[in-house]
Amino acid sequence: KNINGDIFYDWCKYTLIPSLKTKCVIVMDNASFHKRVKSLLNRHGHRLLFLPSYSPDLNPIEKKWAQAKFLRQGWMENNLPKLFHNMGCTSFILD
Repeated sequence: KNINGDIFYDWCKYTLIPSLKTKCVIVMDNASFHKRVKSLLNRHGHRLLFLPSYSPDLNPIEKKWAQAKFLRQGWMENNLPKLFHNMGCTSFILD
């Protein structure tokens, strides 16, 4: 399934927000569909901050995505939890 604005919005509304136990500052890149959830997060008492454009050094997930792409080369594993486990991630939210 591809991620689009509607899927991401619903994920934030039904999965992310209910999983946050305290008020949080959430940091995202400048993908257009990320901007759509700002008011939703604000209504629930959370704050959304955006990374500066073209700043992969400030976005630690970029290093994990590079690692995931490397591990996936020649390996047709379609199980995301197993892929993240093999990358050493101990915790993540996946719906």
